[in-house]
Amino acid sequence: MGLVVASDGLLARKNARHGEAKVQWLQWYVEAALQATQRMPRRWYVDLFAGPGRNIDPSGHEYPSMAVTAATIADRTGRGFHQCILGNLHDEQATALHERIDRAHAAGQLALSRANVQCIVADANHVAADIMSGVARRDYVLASLDIEAPRQLPFRTVRTLLARGHTSVDLYMLLPLHMGVNRAAGTGSGQAYESVTSFFGTSEWLDVWYRHPSGGTPRTTALLEFYLQQLRSEAGWKHAEVVLPVRSMGGQKLYQMLLATNNDTALKIAKGVRKRSEQPQLPGLF
Repeated sequence: MGLVVASDGLLARKNARHGEAKVQWLQWYVEAALQATQRMPRRWYVDLFAGPGRNIDPSGHEYPSMAVTAATIADRTGRGFHQCILGNLHDEQATALHERIDRAHAAGQLALSRANVQCIVADANHVAADIMSGVARRDYVLASLDIEAPRQLPFRTVRTLLARGHTSVDLYMLLPLHMGVNRAAGTGSGQAYESVTSFFGTSEWLDVWYRHPSGGTPRTTALLEFYLQQLRSEAGWKHAEVVLPVRSMGGQKLYQMLLATNNDTALKIAKGVRKRSEQPQLPGLF
C-alpha cells in the first residue's frame, strides 16, 4: 500500500474499498467490548501497525484508520480506553498519525486524555514485550495487528501478548493467507519459506502445504485452521476464530480478520458483530 496526501493535508494510506469493512467491524466490536469491560481496572488499545490515521480508496473516499477510530469510541458512561499505544515503523506515518490525534483532541473527539495516546516509532516485534510489561495482568487489552505481509509478524511476537500471564487480551489481526502466505510460499525461495515459517512459528506449516498439492481452497482452509490452532495451543488463547472474511469487490478472497480471546463473552460479541457485518449495509458504507 502506498501513501497519498489526503484532504486534510496529511499523508494517508492508499487502500482498496474493502478496507473499510475491517474498520467498521472494529468500531462495532469496541463499542460492545467497552460496555462489557467497564469494571476492568484499566483498558488498553495497542495497535502496532497503526498507519497514518486515514485511508483513501480508489474512488477518493476517505475514512479513518482503526487507530483513530478506537481512540474516539466511548462506553455509555463516556469513558473510552484508558491508554492507546499506536505504533509505526516509519516516521512519516507516525507524524501524520500524531497530528490527526492532536486534531481529534482539539475537536473534542478523543474518548481519553491526549496524554494517554502514545504515537511511537518502533518495530512492533521489538517493543511488544516491553509494552505488555507495562500492562497490569488484570487489565483489559485489545491488540490490533493489521499487517500487510507474513514477514512483518513472527509468531513469537503474537505469543508475547500472553507470555506474562495476562488473561484479558483480545487480538484482532489480519491473516494474509490468500494474498500473502500463498504468494510467498509459492515463490519457492528460501527467504520466503523462512518468513512463512517465522509467521506460523513452526515449519510444520509445510506438512499442511504439501498435504494439499492441488492448492486452492482446501490448502488455504487447512493453513487457516493450522494458524488458528497455533493461536490456541501455542500462544494460549481459548478461542481463535475468523470474524471477518474480506473479499474484493469482484468476490475474490483476499484475507481474513481473526479474533483470539480467552473470554466467552468476547467471542459472543464477535459473533454478533460478524452477523451484523454480513447484513446489507447502506450504500457506500463498505
